Amino acid sequence: GRYPTLSLQANNLNDELNQGSVRLQQPLWTFGKINNAIQRAEANYTAEQWALLQVQRQLI
Repeated sequence: GRYPTLSLQANNLNDELNQGSVRLQQPLWTFGKINNAIQRAEANYTAEQWALLQVQRQLI
């Protein structure tokens, strides 16, 4: 996504040894794919809201 992703993992290897890891993932450059996908989703959401409003007005 657009924002960094944080993941945590903990393992108990045996009674005396535990292991943990933290991972932070951030895309450096996606050539606009993330922003385009977000804009497309926002446009679809707006179109669906207008379609819902139109149906509501027809029912009233």
